[in-house]
Amino acid sequence: IYLGGTAAANKLDDYESGTWSPTVTGSTTAGSYSNVASAATYTKVGNLVTASMFFYGASGTGAGDLLIGGLPFSMSATANAVGAIQANSGLVYPASTNEAVFQMIASSTTGEVRCNKTDGSTYAKMQYPTTAGYIRISITYQTT
Repeated sequence: IYLGGTAAANKLDDYESGTWSPTVTGSTTAGSYSNVASAATYTKVGNLVTASMFFYGASGTGAGDLLIGGLPFSMSATANAVGAIQANSGLVYPASTNEAVFQMIASSTTGEVRCNKTDGSTYAKMQYPTTAGYIRISITYQTT
């Protein structure tokens, strides 16, 4: 397929799709989940990756900030990506926050959940959940 012309530079020749294995860890203690069910897919066109995931765990043993990793490609060091996150009561918002987002960490395959402060001043990171819960994420980011 050629986009915007028939020259070699317009040829779309880098397409890939597949699955990946999401990880849910804590920044202080990695921990683990019991009774895990997960599904994750991605599509890569050129250097643009769109990834989505579903994760369910019955209980967790980690501690610290919630980190979600295992994304299929590292994010570019010069890129910035924020994705949508949906979760149930297993994830608890930090005090005085709302509107959680999934923020990729540059040059890595990991992201964190950030929650905006209700006064608009800054954000707080969501903590690792230790009770049963599910997480769904969708993000598009640039890779190298």
